[in-house]
Amino acid sequence: MAMPRNSFVLSALEGMSALANFLWIAMAAWWQGGWRFRGPRVPASADLYGVRREGPQPLQAFPELRRYSVHEPWLATPDVRVQCMWSHVGFGGQRYHYFLVSNNQHRTLGVLLREQELAYLRLHTNYTFAAVDGTLWAGEIRHQPVLRVYANGGIDPVRHHTWSVVVIKRHRRYELQITTGTLIPWTHDFRTLDEALLHAEICVTEFHHRDAEPVREPEPVEWLM
Repeated sequence: MAMPRNSFVLSALEGMSALANFLWIAMAAWWQGGWRFRGPRVPASADLYGVRREGPQPLQAFPELRRYSVHEPWLATPDVRVQCMWSHVGFGGQRYHYFLVSNNQHRTLGVLLREQELAYLRLHTNYTFAAVDGTLWAGEIRHQPVLRVYANGGIDPVRHHTWSVVVIKRHRRYELQITTGTLIPWTHDFRTLDEALLHAEICVTEFHHRDAEPVREPEPVEWLM
């Protein structure tokens, strides 16, 4: 039986959803401490990027990101704005930087650099999700590097561009990332490694055997955290 729109239960569920979103936003704003993992606390740092002190700036202010605009159209628009969310020394004594990048498409790109080299990209639905993911990365890089448990790629003979299929290990989940000619990947979350590897192999098989049609993306699901 359908639940009436003025149902008390429905209102309660909507209220719980709003509360959950508020808690995630609050956690994302709590940048200084990062995600709480067991182990020694790494003090927050504010270096030449003015972490947490300056608002979004033009892409030209970040030459280590600007160089990628040649290969990624999403970064080539003049209204791109960048903010460095945090800068930490992580696993192996390497320095990591996490950036929030936005433009007029109302989506936010999370960029993780390791020693000035690109380590991770994900295009999020909104600023909040990108900030939350940055908070999670702040904790994860203390205990392990960006860990790719599967990687494959090649050249698309039809469209004459590169493609890649990568599985990245995250805290309590795995990400399947697929690129087709651009830097920003399409990303899908899985609870288990077996599920992620199964879909990765399916995508690689389609890339190897497809004709002029692009690889069909799975149905989108909610972001796992």
